[in-house]
Amino acid sequence: PRLSFYHFDSSRGSNRHAAVAVARRFEEMILLSSPCSGSDVNDGVGVNGDVFVHECRTPQQRNGYDCGVYALAAAEALSRSDEVKKARGDGDNFVKVCEEALEAFVTKLEGVSKRVAGGGGGFAVYLRRKIAQD
Repeated sequence: PRLSFYHFDSSRGSNRHAAVAVARRFEEMILLSSPCSGSDVNDGVGVNGDVFVHECRTPQQRNGYDCGVYALAAAEALSRSDEVKKARGDGDNFVKVCEEALEAFVTKLEGVSKRVAGGGGGFAVYLRRKIAQD
């Protein structure tokens, strides 16, 4: 079976090298416990053999310091989405469903942040405030 990794980068392209390095390490660990085989080639970048890092469309941060907030928001959105859970293992459809779930989550939070914060700041500001309160 082909190993697939999905890279959600809120700073488009800045972390590609790191994502590929992490995928290679995971591949090494997986291969040590259970060798993978197959010649299935799809989109993405082949790492070693059958591992691919798929770049996924992700909401983009507007500064150099909100990456952690965006990572937490993406993890929350993807882990809470029933559609994402249903699409697991469905290749290209999985990527599409993940991207749609992220977009819907950001849109929802931007609406909440406008109501709560008086219209300014966007969802990253709202999330930082919410995290600080918890």
